[in-house]
Amino acid sequence: MNYQMLRTKLNQPESATLYVPRKDIEKKLSDNSQAGLILVSSFAGSGKTTIISEWIRRGHFNYLWYSLDARDNDLQLFFIYLLEGIKDLDQMIAGDLLQLWESFDSIGYDAFMRAFITNLHRIDKEFVLVLDDYHIIENEKIDTFIQLLIEYLPVKMKVVMITREDPAFPLSKYRVSNKILELRIADLRFTKQEAATFLANQLGQDIDEEHAALLTKRTEGWIAGLQLAVLSMQGVQDINCFIKEFSGRHTYVMDYLIEEVLEKQSQETKEFLLKTSILEYFSFNLCDSLLDQGSGYSSRMIAYLQQNNLFLIPLDQDRKWYRYHHLFRELLRQRLPQYLQGMGNITVEELHCRAGDWFNQEGLSMEAIHHYLAGQLYDQAAALIECKWAEMDGQSQSSTWLAMSRLLPESIIENRPVLALGYGWALIDTGDLQGSQKWLARAQKLYDFYANNPEKLPVSDINQFKLLPATIAAGYAYIAAATADIDGIFRHTHDALAKAPPDQYQLRGIIAMLSGFAHWTSGDLLAAEKIIVDMVHTVGNKVNDLSINSFYLALGELYIQMGRLKDAKTLLKKTISQVDGVSKVPILWASLYLGLANIAYLEGSNQEVYELLKKSREYGQNYALMDWEYKYYLLFAKLYASEGLFDMALDSICESKKAYFVNPIPDYCSLEEMELLIQIRKGPGMLSSEDQLMVDCFETKSIPYLAEFSAAVYTEKILAENADPPMLKKAGIICNALTNSAKKQKRMGPCINYLVLASKVKEAKGQFGERRLLLDEALVLAKDQDYHRPFLEHLSPDEGLNYVKKDVLHLKKEMANQRLIEPLTIRELEVLVLIVSGLSNQEISNRLFLALSTVKGYNQNIYAKLDVKRRTEAVAKAHELGII
Repeated sequence: MNYQMLRTKLNQPESATLYVPRKDIEKKLSDNSQAGLILVSSFAGSGKTTIISEWIRRGHFNYLWYSLDARDNDLQLFFIYLLEGIKDLDQMIAGDLLQLWESFDSIGYDAFMRAFITNLHRIDKEFVLVLDDYHIIENEKIDTFIQLLIEYLPVKMKVVMITREDPAFPLSKYRVSNKILELRIADLRFTKQEAATFLANQLGQDIDEEHAALLTKRTEGWIAGLQLAVLSMQGVQDINCFIKEFSGRHTYVMDYLIEEVLEKQSQETKEFLLKTSILEYFSFNLCDSLLDQGSGYSSRMIAYLQQNNLFLIPLDQDRKWYRYHHLFRELLRQRLPQYLQGMGNITVEELHCRAGDWFNQEGLSMEAIHHYLAGQLYDQAAALIECKWAEMDGQSQSSTWLAMSRLLPESIIENRPVLALGYGWALIDTGDLQGSQKWLARAQKLYDFYANNPEKLPVSDINQFKLLPATIAAGYAYIAAATADIDGIFRHTHDALAKAPPDQYQLRGIIAMLSGFAHWTSGDLLAAEKIIVDMVHTVGNKVNDLSINSFYLALGELYIQMGRLKDAKTLLKKTISQVDGVSKVPILWASLYLGLANIAYLEGSNQEVYELLKKSREYGQNYALMDWEYKYYLLFAKLYASEGLFDMALDSICESKKAYFVNPIPDYCSLEEMELLIQIRKGPGMLSSEDQLMVDCFETKSIPYLAEFSAAVYTEKILAENADPPMLKKAGIICNALTNSAKKQKRMGPCINYLVLASKVKEAKGQFGERRLLLDEALVLAKDQDYHRPFLEHLSPDEGLNYVKKDVLHLKKEMANQRLIEPLTIRELEVLVLIVSGLSNQEISNRLFLALSTVKGYNQNIYAKLDVKRRTEAVAKAHELGII
């Protein structure tokens, strides 16, 4: 994983040397060991982090400690750090999660979250995930993930959330279900006895009970306040008198104490504290560079700060990296501008510049960018951001890159060609197609200018500048594909391929695939096949495994739509074998097995379809492409409709619509068209005005490829309504047009379907001899590819079975379901199968990613429909009726 990160963010903070045991809190933690979520919520400086760090240390727990900052609101950066932390718990599972993360854009966030949590269940050791400073997180998607994790928390895992404010989570629900243990200010405040112990430890002398109680009362047991008070007492002869005066006259405790602490320090220490407060994390060398001091200066200063307990927190065991307590740093940063103004020799911006230069020299460009932006050094920041574009785009971090770029003045982006290009592509990746076009045009204009004026070229990534023409054209091709502009796809892909260097295999592969989709959409599937096959042979092993296997998946779908079932089956099985050999997180498997299920459906083997769908589901519920789920339910709809289970089929269409995802592969059959077909086969109805408007379109000699399925549906509607001769004539014209188009393109599968459909038109006209000829022709074509489905769908059961033996096992089960007064829905059947398998409600909840209350609701529905009262009765009744 080639990402820049500060590994110190994953280190457990070291406890203070003079830690005061907190027996009440420790007892509360041990007495509530069943709680999966520990919420430590209180204001700054109340000892939250120290309490949890010491609890983990004393309990010898395995842990993943994640210290959050504002940049962790970036979704992908958040998961990068989680993955890095999981390496310390289980290297193998971390490797699997890395492959999953690399497929982030392909599978979608919901599927990614489910798969991530499923893998956490595989970690075979107890561990604690600590999210420190969670109040910084504002990204709702991160909140969603953490809530889902809490809902389906692994048995061996706990989540500790350290925060200054409560998250917008259903805490009351967690309380009712005993999922949460809460530590709040009332728990965290020092008692009089704890405060007395703390003061004695820190001051090296006992404080009388009366004055210790007085200071505890004045600070309300606030730990940071007590520590600041201790620092303020340094050099004070009469400590009891100081406490008495402090307790009576200081309203703003924090402001007063920080001023007291700083006044007690030497000018050298004060300057070190204030200047280094711009750093979230720091090391000796970084501070030396920031302060323009010789080597060794900062190590001496940091040793002094540690010795005097000046809110310094080591971040690693080697004590190379440190940070200040967050509250202390905030107070220092508030005073820094005024302090520097008084000195007059350096500004805050110049300090950020020094920090940025150091991080840049160390190869930590993300940290460098942060400081350059904070110091308003926009040219330096822009140069680094530009160089990060290609890398971050290739690693699915477009949103992170875009967020950084938006911190630059627009005038900077407008004058840098590569930066403008990256900005345009990042907008494409995040769905803003319209906004992207402005920046692609700007990038082209800048390229044209600087190509003729190279001496003025404001470019840091010269390689990307050379690729600019091809990348711009590819951007326009992508936009054309997303907006179904076929002419635009042809034009821009041709342009992009002409401009892309021969050795840019990944780029050329994507461009070629877009070109293939354009031919596919327009109906020229033979041309699409040639382009995709040639592209696969050209790129070979020069692109990553996911890309090449995704190309094979698309080619398999093309073969299915052409009716070349044997070629499709061979290719998909080979690809499954390849994926099995290279990927531990095979996100393509669900779609590959779904492709095989589609083939089995077209072959007429319903039993095999069910088996393959089951296997596809096993993979799909963990890892799948974003279009898998809707296609999965769409095939179920076809399957149920073929068995006469029309209500189940319509239920499946509803599930498919919920999961619909726009797919770059041309959709031959839309959900709406399939729904209409099911309704037609369920029972005849009247032609609507919208249906009537379709007639003119389908009377033409050439029907557009993506309108063919709709035309066939319309033909079935004519037949179902026993139409008059003029309408049957229209149906015949449609069938002739469909058949001729399919033959011309050598799409034998659709051709078989149209021939059988045409035979039904002939039957309706009473032309039985011609009907027989059409069926014989279809049979000859079907025999080669085992393409039996049209015979089973369009002919009577007896006649259809003359062509293929129909599988009736699943049909009997579903017919038993249909005999119920109110049949079980597809979801209820899924739950019933798991009940019969012996899974508990919680296990069903985890398996299906449903709320426990939802599972219980399904149980009640099942019991009511089966007329039973408990699980055992439901299992027996399901077997008795033959539903299971």
